[in-house]
Amino acid sequence: MSTGESSSARCMSGPSDETVCSFCGMSHLLYGEMRKKERRIAELESLLDKATKEASKTSAEGAEAAGSRRTQADEEKTRTHYAQLKQMQESCAAKLATVSALEASVSDLKKQLIDAKARADDKEKGAMRAKAAADEAERALRSLAESSKAREEAWEAERRSMTTQLRSGEDDKLGTRAELKMVRERAEAAEAAVEAIKAELAQAHAGREAAMRVLRETVPPMRAAVAAAWAAATALKA
Repeated sequence: MSTGESSSARCMSGPSDETVCSFCGMSHLLYGEMRKKERRIAELESLLDKATKEASKTSAEGAEAAGSRRTQADEEKTRTHYAQLKQMQESCAAKLATVSALEASVSDLKKQLIDAKARADDKEKGAMRAKAAADEAERALRSLAESSKAREEAWEAERRSMTTQLRSGEDDKLGTRAELKMVRERAEAAEAAVEAIKAELAQAHAGREAAMRVLRETVPPMRAAVAAAWAAATALKA
């Protein structure tokens, strides 16, 4: 089994209640629609091949020139619609790959946001512990200051040191908050890009459906023309 077939098998084997494949990250709904379109395209290719062979055989046996020209025009029209449909399929696949990459990027950004928040919480807890320690030290130093001026000077020095530590902790908190804001903005921008791509995919699906309707309207008349030409050729042989 090739790598593509293995990936498809894993996608198809995922739980039906999941919205996104755990292996490749593709939406199960989009994957199912793609598979349906691929099977339909294969059916149309088979019909086109069969109709082309029948038209060629009828033309070789002396079918009327007008009927042959009409069949060739129908074949050319069908080929054009098929080429357009194939181009839409390739564009859709490329956009799906872009969506998968963006979804992976959003997932990474969310992880970064969680990690940054955890670091901010740790720093905030550290600042709270430092403040509690400063309060305790301040109380102890006040008690010592009542008995000695030298101890009062030591208390003042300790208080200034604790104040410096608190300010440093506050600066760290501000830096972490700025980092959180930046990561959040990047995550929101990535999510907006995903939504825009999904809207383009919806338009692409609508275009493919329109092309399929044109094919469904074109193939039956073409087959009827081929059948008529075949009947005419049979009559000529008789």
